[in-house]
Amino acid sequence: MQVAPTGENYRAPGHFIGYWNRVLDNVRAVPGVKAAALSSNAPMTPGMSVLGFSVSGRPAVPLSQQPLSHYLEVSPGYFAALGIPVLKGREFTAQDAIENPRAIVVNEAMARREFPDREPLGQRFSLLGVVAMLAIWLPALRATRVDPMIALRAD
Repeated sequence: MQVAPTGENYRAPGHFIGYWNRVLDNVRAVPGVKAAALSSNAPMTPGMSVLGFSVSGRPAVPLSQQPLSHYLEVSPGYFAALGIPVLKGREFTAQDAIENPRAIVVNEAMARREFPDREPLGQRFSLLGVVAMLAIWLPALRATRVDPMIALRAD
């Protein structure tokens, strides 16, 4: 499901975040809903954003040669809502978007590929977790994104 707030009341980030928190609270209150979260897009669909990245401790490469990965911005509870296990580390918390906005979670394949000889947690971008699918997730609601998707798990 995709919805968006409109009007002057949702121009400031605090109002925008408050709106989506209320939407999630209402969705979670629906009987049978076990988990709900936001994402910038549905996983593995057209329109996903691409992010170039570099790994700390490796020689710098020109932007045109940096590896690329698809990514989603997601809210706390996203992995639980989609039934994606966190294999190592942890999921995002509400504080990550404020206190650790460069934090990311990567998939298991990327962690193995980029950090074959060292622990991936704590690496570049304050890596928070390793999950089973996709590639990179960023904490959602860092800016005034107006059209996030709602992911939910229900009975």
